[in-house]
Amino acid sequence: MATLYRRGRGVPKDLSEAVRWYRKSAEQGYDKAQYNLAKMYEMGMGVPRNYAQALKWYHKAAAQGDALTLIGYTLAHGIKTRAKLENPA
Repeated sequence: MATLYRRGRGVPKDLSEAVRWYRKSAEQGYDKAQYNLAKMYEMGMGVPRNYAQALKWYHKAAAQGDALTLIGYTLAHGIKTRAKLENPA
């Protein structure tokens, strides 16, 4: 469902609704949804851009060992600095 809303296939394009569906699946441990939710946060699609949240979801997805999510997590290390800038400790 999330991808249908993100792309507007068969339903009106609605990025916020796509995020809602990705989150539902991601919270149940589905690695592809975790990766896609991370991407939505990284790009600010349907949610405010939030690098800390993107990194969190990339990490969860990568921990499951899927090749695509491992690549995404590796790329996410490049956003780690941005996440720290958003939320300095």
